[in-house]
Amino acid sequence: MLFRSMIYVSGRTSTLRPSARDEALALRRALAARSYLVARGVSPLKIMVNFASATDFVADNSTPEGRYLNQRVDIELVYVPMY
Repeated sequence: MLFRSMIYVSGRTSTLRPSARDEALALRRALAARSYLVARGVSPLKIMVNFASATDFVADNSTPEGRYLNQRVDIELVYVPMY
């Protein structure tokens, strides 16, 4: 069985309420990570970009340290079987 890899890049913010400004920031973060990967030889056809503000927190958002951790880009490598 052969596998094809896909990369999911997700930009996030630490805001508590979604807004157009924060959505744009999350998108810019994801696109910057995509550009970084493409500049290093990853095919842009293998990268899917996602973004969201005020969601998917990984830390307590009520502390400065938690907000810092929630302002991030997640990069996930997924192997898709090909039959």
